[in-house]
Amino acid sequence: MIHTEDLPRSTIVLSERDVEESPAAEDLQRTLAPMVRVALRRGAGLPAVVCWVRQTLERIAGPNPQLPEAYAPQITRLLCAALRNSHRPEPCRPPALVTVARR
Repeated sequence: MIHTEDLPRSTIVLSERDVEESPAAEDLQRTLAPMVRVALRRGAGLPAVVCWVRQTLERIAGPNPQLPEAYAPQITRLLCAALRNSHRPEPCRPPALVTVARR
């Protein structure tokens, strides 16, 4: 299981892989699933995760859903995808040339 303090490093490792369903991706999902459920049930946990979970729930289920916990698996998958995509490496670009424009 991935510890909470290792989440940023783990998502970077995942983003460097092209395989969606790797063991590390499944491990990340297993780690995030309880965090998502607690955020849905009690609104507790890491503030950024709680905020993201609440916003995503409202987007996919609308305001005041009957059973918010029923959306936990879907929200967990979306969170994993969002974390992987947020740490994608930027394309290599040559450095900008220093130029002076004169009139």
